[in-house]
Amino acid sequence: MPALASSPGARLGAMKRAFVMGFAVLALSLAACGGGGGDDRKETATARKPGTDAEYVASICSAYRTFTAEIDAILKKPAELRTAQDVTERLSPPVSKLAQAFADANPPPDLAEWHQQASTELTESVNRLKSGKLDAAAALGVNPIPAVPGEVAARLNGVAANNADCRAAGFDFARE
Repeated sequence: MPALASSPGARLGAMKRAFVMGFAVLALSLAACGGGGGDDRKETATARKPGTDAEYVASICSAYRTFTAEIDAILKKPAELRTAQDVTERLSPPVSKLAQAFADANPPPDLAEWHQQASTELTESVNRLKSGKLDAAAALGVNPIPAVPGEVAARLNGVAANNADCRAAGFDFARE
């Protein structure tokens, strides 16, 4: 992959990729701020046995790797991304799948409360994306999943260092 795009077409492709990835990221990053509303999954989440660090890391990184692959596939067809509506329609399925996989992940006990709140907010973000209530221009440079709190992030990143999906996707639990 060249360090700089030299042709106008290559520069346009790089700009579209940044725009679309930023837009997708915004849909999930809104989970870091705001939220509220009901929580229909709370009883189900608390009724199951807590997950382990390894299970949680594997689940999140697998979902994120799938998400990035789906976004890359979308970006290989820039002609299908001519309008904001096109972008929303093409991004909604992978963003929805990522949010659902995130919700389905079984966190370790010390992350359960954060995970439930982030999951609810991610789902609300997906709903905003589908309804067209997101500002795509504001998405550039925003991360898709909120940073995991403090020492838990360092611990999960230690597990992630040995996970192929985490390495392939470049996922970092501590990023903000």
